[in-house]
Amino acid sequence: MLEKTEKLLPIRNLAILALLVTAGFQTYMVLRFEANWDEFYLLDWLYLFHRDELSQVLYTIYLHLFFWLPSVSVNELDQIVVARAVMYGFAVITCLAIYLTSRRFFSVETSLLVVLLFLSFTSVFRHLTSFRVDTMSLALLMSATFLVTGKQNTLLRSLFCGFLIGLAGMITIKSFFFAIMIGLILLINLIASGFQRDKFIHAIGIGFSSILFFLVLYAMHASQLPSDETNVSYVSSVVVFSLLDAGFFPEWKTFTILLSSNPLYFALLFLGFLLAVFQLWQGDRSATYASVTTLAFLIPLSTLLFYRHAHPYFYVHMLAPASILTGHFFEFLREKRLGLALVGTFGVICFAIVKVFLFSTHQTLDYQRRVVDVIHEMYPRPVDYIDRAAMISSFRKRGIFMSRWGMLEYYTAGKPIMGALLETYQPQFLLANIDSLDLDKLDDQVSDRPLLPADQTILEENFIHHWGPIYVPGKKLSKTAADEKQNINIIVSGHYTVEAVYNILVNGVLVNPGDSIELESGSYTVDLTNNSVITLRWGKGLYKPEDDPPDHALFRGF
Repeated sequence: MLEKTEKLLPIRNLAILALLVTAGFQTYMVLRFEANWDEFYLLDWLYLFHRDELSQVLYTIYLHLFFWLPSVSVNELDQIVVARAVMYGFAVITCLAIYLTSRRFFSVETSLLVVLLFLSFTSVFRHLTSFRVDTMSLALLMSATFLVTGKQNTLLRSLFCGFLIGLAGMITIKSFFFAIMIGLILLINLIASGFQRDKFIHAIGIGFSSILFFLVLYAMHASQLPSDETNVSYVSSVVVFSLLDAGFFPEWKTFTILLSSNPLYFALLFLGFLLAVFQLWQGDRSATYASVTTLAFLIPLSTLLFYRHAHPYFYVHMLAPASILTGHFFEFLREKRLGLALVGTFGVICFAIVKVFLFSTHQTLDYQRRVVDVIHEMYPRPVDYIDRAAMISSFRKRGIFMSRWGMLEYYTAGKPIMGALLETYQPQFLLANIDSLDLDKLDDQVSDRPLLPADQTILEENFIHHWGPIYVPGKKLSKTAADEKQNINIIVSGHYTVEAVYNILVNGVLVNPGDSIELESGSYTVDLTNNSVITLRWGKGLYKPEDDPPDHALFRGF
């Protein structure tokens, strides 16, 4: 049955064709898919590095690879797209490493299907080429996985494998999960060989060289930074928050959503697990080694049970090795000559890829690029600003990084910060790329990361809506029956343009509608005579687009 089916629909050729089409889809994702907040955050680190303001050693060694990125465009979205093109290369290395590792245990056809199934997972498809540290570290770690599953034990291979692991560790501390898996594979190889001397030396060599390369790379990178704030207390706080205080299965809700979105993947992963366990129970020597090794590939996925940051994009990291376990299912279909079932499974995988691609085409970066263009038009030179996660990376963001961790530290401290921030840094705009910063809509929505009441109040009193998600310093005053004169407090100094029907008096100085007046930080009395409402808007002729922006958020989720 299988042979007849393959004559009509050769799985190998079809899988290669499907992978090429998927590669084309991924090119679209690089160019058009909406950027996520953490991509801007990585870009912000690059600008801090350029300004000699970066002190974070871990997670930032990748910056040496992208030192040229700010020169490609003044728009941060263009820079992210170019960075994604580099990530595309890392993604190709990852897929190639998955294929070659799978070939250690399975046929060409099965290995191609393993890669295709990996790419069909919704989060993998949407985030594999994103500008994230995970994308880079995964390519290194899957390459190391390929090396340690081989039979050759040369010194050069041991050193190169150690280098890959050490470099990945510098890129992200999450590489530790992979290091455990690689260590277990080395132990399996050692046991399977009957504790041969060369296997033992190979394993020890990889372990020591990975630590050595990590320390050398750390020292070299730290020497390029003005200071080094990466210390034991920082690492311990990361471990406590991300692992020890996370509880059991902290991202259960995310898992259930992805489970319902990817039923085929999880079904094949479960069947592959059962077949591996069955082969292990059968006791065949060659099958036992393959089963034990492929079961070890589940270790990164097991971090779901205790890792706080197992967000959708982290599934790329977890599922890369785990996908190889599904090869047992594809091999079972081939061995049993269930050609129709194999072709049918291939068809469903292709359908899943097309489905997630079509779904993702609606989530483009056009609005984000427009907003960034507008801000650069408003402010030709860098200014300080407030937002969620440094979306205008070439400017200086002030305030907290509004991730869950950042907000937890903010809530734990329990101290308002915005008053001192406005006084010290004089931010010239606020970008509402999270709902708790969308000042005009705070009464109509419930935020999962609200600011402290005092901080919310001071922002509402000192910023006014300008365009889309952009707020600028300003005041809106309404005349009351009791008093036409009102006292205001200006925190952000600068020229303020008067928007009114008739003249107004500011500290007794007559100002015509449309004129600007320079206001330093301090208190002022504004006479609203003949005006029911006036607006003081920061800036002289500040650019404002005539068209209305789209009615959706800047970040629409993973």
